[in-house]
Amino acid sequence: MFLYAPTQTWAQEGVWLKSLIPVFRIENKTGLDENCTGDLMWSNFTYEDEVLGLEPELRMYNAGGCRKNGGGRIKLIAGNKECMSFPVNQDESVKADLIQTNQKKAFLLIRTYKDSANGSSSCKNMWLIGKTGDGFVTYATKATLDQAGLVYDDIVPKVHDGQLEIMSIARCYAMGVNGTRGPIGEKYRGHKIHILDSWYAAANSVYFFWDENAQWFGFRLVE
Repeated sequence: MFLYAPTQTWAQEGVWLKSLIPVFRIENKTGLDENCTGDLMWSNFTYEDEVLGLEPELRMYNAGGCRKNGGGRIKLIAGNKECMSFPVNQDESVKADLIQTNQKKAFLLIRTYKDSANGSSSCKNMWLIGKTGDGFVTYATKATLDQAGLVYDDIVPKVHDGQLEIMSIARCYAMGVNGTRGPIGEKYRGHKIHILDSWYAAANSVYFFWDENAQWFGFRLVE
């Protein structure tokens, strides 16, 4: 069960998050390849002194002379064993980051997103996973963000004050007061919007922190 929200406030004790390191990237558009053949990028990385792999298993199709993702999945491999897999829909891209902590414990954050013609992107799914015993579990998904009250088009993760911050990103199109742009969409009504630049804004953030007692991630919404 990943929808866990403790009532206690977070304190920087025990395991706290230290850094976010990119370990895997798959772009929907993978270059000129008329026959849609060739290997896709896959990744090996060290996780808690163990070598893991993220391997794409995607169908490809041709669009305008470019090879694109037709959908499939990303497999998490330990040794020769498939531990978990994550669905990827057509035309989605994938990012995975290793989350290091102050101790040996580590986590993985995997995201799928879809790019738009205007250069923006939208979050389609997210998984925050980690190892318990001999297996892996999912601590949070996109559903956790929705339940927590995050309002977003896309998301940006970063490690902040020992926690994982998932910041909402709103696309800004309409010219607002004082020459600034404001996000369009009823879902942002009633939220204090923070302008990031001339095209993007943020509404709120969900902070994930490791709860030592529960051995699970707690989360809290920050406007």
